[in-house]
Amino acid sequence: MSPDQQVEFQVWFHPTVAGNSSSTITVGTSSLSTSVKLGVAGSATNSTTSSPSSVPSHAVTLNWDPSASSVAGYHIYRSETSNGPFQRITSSIIPSLNYRDATVQNGGHYYYVVTAVEADGSESIYSNEVAAVIPST
Repeated sequence: MSPDQQVEFQVWFHPTVAGNSSSTITVGTSSLSTSVKLGVAGSATNSTTSSPSSVPSHAVTLNWDPSASSVAGYHIYRSETSNGPFQRITSSIIPSLNYRDATVQNGGHYYYVVTAVEADGSESIYSNEVAAVIPST
């Protein structure tokens, strides 16, 4: 990524309570003289498919616009504590423009960071942290 490029991230939540959130993710690499700031917007919508006998299923989905640089893909990291430690939850580079984390648990608090992976395999520093709170039901 060159210093003048931007990538937009959007975060969608799928809990039973509606709400919105926004933040900024900053991505940088050792080859950049300055970090790249990425806008992030999150949205929670009401679930219309839950019934009293079903267990609600929640997920956090990250979506972003493509980079015009030679970025090969992204790694997604998650923690249950703000500021980490973070564990990589992607087993390989994500070349697509979205990632869905369906392993979140009811009542969980999750913190995500993203890294950009260049074609030579070098990985950027962590982005700014984005939080997701999953409803208890």
